[in-house]
Amino acid sequence: MKDFEGVAAIMIFSKNIIKSTKWYSKLIKTKPIFLDKEKSMIKIGKIKLVFHLPDKKSPVSTGGQVCYWKVNNFDNFIKRAIKLGAKIHRGPIEVENSNYKICQLKDPFGSVFGIEGKLFNNHIKS
Repeated sequence: MKDFEGVAAIMIFSKNIIKSTKWYSKLIKTKPIFLDKEKSMIKIGKIKLVFHLPDKKSPVSTGGQVCYWKVNNFDNFIKRAIKLGAKIHRGPIEVENSNYKICQLKDPFGSVFGIEGKLFNNHIKS
């Protein structure tokens, strides 16, 4: 029996849940399943992206674990995220011995997320 079946949900802590949820909805091009000022949710495939208010144990932070989303067009996704107010936090870098590159982005609300895409000739440099 496997203990882990995959990722169920990713929590994003934000001081403004409605603005954060709407921002990610626009970035990901999907509508929220649930939208409230204290807790909201977007579904991406089978994974729930849950927005929650920060507290002492879970503050808005750029440290800790980072979820990496697989994207079809790496460079265009970065450009769209920046146009919507994100900033490059780390990268982009080519992953050694692979055909992939990764980048961490900071959303306008202070949280960090990552993207992974196939390697092409053109890059965005930080």
